[in-house]
Amino acid sequence: MERLREHLDDAALVELTAMVAVENLRSRTNAALGLTSQGFRDTCEIPSRER
Repeated sequence: MERLREHLDDAALVELTAMVAVENLRSRTNAALGLTSQGFRDTCEIPSRER
C-alpha cells in the first residue's frame, strides 16, 4: 500500500480499488456460470527467445 501511495492520490486509489473489485466480481460470476475463455489460451505457445 505504501508503494501505491507514492504514485496514486486518494481518488486514483479508490478508482483502482473499484476496478479490482469489478474484475473480481466478473471473474467469480463467469466461474459460477461455467463460462470459459473465448478461444484464448491460458499460456502463450510462442517459445521465449534465449537472451
